[in-house]
Amino acid sequence: MSTDTFIVSKSELAMDLEIGETGTLMIPVEVMSIDKESYTMRKFGQIKAEGSFKPESVKEMRRKIGVVEDTEAPLNSDED
Repeated sequence: MSTDTFIVSKSELAMDLEIGETGTLMIPVEVMSIDKESYTMRKFGQIKAEGSFKPESVKEMRRKIGVVEDTEAPLNSDED
């Protein structure tokens, strides 16, 4: 999954969003150039939301974070 970020004007999106919500945007683009590793694109037209945005589910969080191994002993361990 890519970690690239970008900024969208609140007036263009016309939605009230909260940090951590997830959703899909449709961005109309034109391909401007191509090189060996990437495409350069130019946005044209208005960005539109595809459906609604919603809080991220636990399943989505786990997929984004990946496997986490606990290196600390639990507080209620039976160590004496």
